[in-house]
Amino acid sequence: NTVIDGNSAAGNDATQGGGGLFQDAGPGTLTVTGSTVTDNLATGTSGSGGGLLNDQGTVFVSDTVFSGNDAIRAGGGIETNAGTVTLTDVDLDTNTTGGNPGNGGGFHAGGANTVSYTGGTVSNNVAAKEGGGLWCSNSGTFTATGISFSGNSAGVDGDDVYRQEPGATPTVSVCSINGVLVPQGTGTP
Repeated sequence: NTVIDGNSAAGNDATQGGGGLFQDAGPGTLTVTGSTVTDNLATGTSGSGGGLLNDQGTVFVSDTVFSGNDAIRAGGGIETNAGTVTLTDVDLDTNTTGGNPGNGGGFHAGGANTVSYTGGTVSNNVAAKEGGGLWCSNSGTFTATGISFSGNSAGVDGDDVYRQEPGATPTVSVCSINGVLVPQGTGTP
């Protein structure tokens, strides 16, 4: 039941940023409920996760809105660099990414992550390159159900969702959105 608004964090590496919230690797767990995370910035040359950055940790978020957040690199609203993220009734709205590489306006799930996203809206997010709403890694598991999409845009592909093209060594790779598997290297409108 907290408002996290107008903060910034610099980052010159993909594991740095988290303008509003940051969960570091380790045994700890970040739990956020009934909150609003707005107008936060992840700056620097590779700042990730304008609203929230999870660097290989464990995160639970419920009944929360991420709106108006921005990241230079990826994950305007939320970025997870591996780790485990569980979202329940979370709205991602009007979050953006810059062009370095510019993926996942609402949510960027990179590395060998496990993401479960149940209920919520993904709307009016913008990515400079791929995945205006959501971006799925080629080595993670991303399962979303009961999500509504509207008004998202991506500069290259996947206005609503983009799944990373096949990599050299994908171990587990699933991107299931509302019961539909998104093939690697493709986006959905």
